[in-house]
Amino acid sequence: MKNTERKPVDKSLRTPVRLKITGLQTGEEKTDPVVLIVRGEYYCKKDVHYIFYTEYGEGGEETRNRLTFRQGQVELRKQGAGRSLLAFETGRKRDCHYHTVVGPMRLVSDTRRIHWEEETGRRRLHMEYSLLMNDQLMSDNELVLEMTFQ
Repeated sequence: MKNTERKPVDKSLRTPVRLKITGLQTGEEKTDPVVLIVRGEYYCKKDVHYIFYTEYGEGGEETRNRLTFRQGQVELRKQGAGRSLLAFETGRKRDCHYHTVVGPMRLVSDTRRIHWEEETGRRRLHMEYSLLMNDQLMSDNELVLEMTFQ
């Protein structure tokens, strides 16, 4: 039987980066942008981009994140107190599994736009998408990830 388990990316191949992630979520009420500034690591292999970073909750709990980008597709895996998988693909609805303090939620992402820019010393990801639960709109979302090399 073929082993389909992926090997982790060798940490020595990762490049240190500074990330600024800005998210705007609009549901029944408009919300202010949430901004997260963290250090992370970046790796690219065969036109697939990997971004690794850790965030901490109000109680100090650690969540490790791996964002994977390939043309027209983004996947965000979160590991910590719970595991979540959010998948986005332009023009397509994707099933997502999101863990909250009250338990797991099954969501669907409906992605309108994924745009990736590469410049010397920096990268930028811009996404626009909706999240649905039971075919009902939960929120419209915009996410901008700005990455600069250290």
